[in-house]
Amino acid sequence: MEGFILLPQGRAPGPLPMICDIHGGPSWAAKHGFNPGYALPYAAAGYAVFLPNYRGNAGWGQDFARLNIGDPGGAEFEDILAGVDHCVAAGFADGARIGVTGASYGGYLTAWAVATSHRFRAAIMVSGIANHWSSHYSCNHAFSEHIMGGSMTEERCRQLAIARSPMMRLDRPSTPTLIIHGSEDRCTPLGQAQELYAGLVERGVESELVVYPREGHGLREDAHRRDYRRRAVAWFDRHLRQG
Repeated sequence: MEGFILLPQGRAPGPLPMICDIHGGPSWAAKHGFNPGYALPYAAAGYAVFLPNYRGNAGWGQDFARLNIGDPGGAEFEDILAGVDHCVAAGFADGARIGVTGASYGGYLTAWAVATSHRFRAAIMVSGIANHWSSHYSCNHAFSEHIMGGSMTEERCRQLAIARSPMMRLDRPSTPTLIIHGSEDRCTPLGQAQELYAGLVERGVESELVVYPREGHGLREDAHRRDYRRRAVAWFDRHLRQG
């Protein structure tokens, strides 16, 4: 597996609090550039940032790109956790102070991390999927059928969609979670954010839901982008640095 690690300039020796920033798509990928994964604000705030290029992304051929079809939240999530462990072992990251975030499909994997893992100390889901079953019947595309590997009318795909939905796995969540969404999002409808927020609050998990007006799948207005970045850094500061 391949990944990027962004480190703050002039950092002191020793491991840092780290943010695992999961790309969407899932066929996107973090690449060399001025601002890989749009993660520079976290590095500028003093965090190590890990950008995992897990199975299913672009650049390694069609066979690799299809490895997560029929297995959402499965081996691809194990890739991400393996990358996090590698960053800890390499001395970049403090294993007790790791956050996770992602947008769109990265938001889905963030919600999956919150629902199925206690590995992360804080999370931020952006425009994510919390429930493949309800998303399929409210969104403007057939992505859930694509990633499940078949039609929702097939019992196999229907059961997989339910089993791999974070909402169906909220047994003992504990990760404080900030949820960011656009009010007009039809790709991952607002109901996805509302479901996860309500589920976490119901189980006593610290959670905040921020909905930006006029925004669709991703933030376009400068004021919203600035507000989101401020909130995101403040959320991680609160949970990864204080204490």
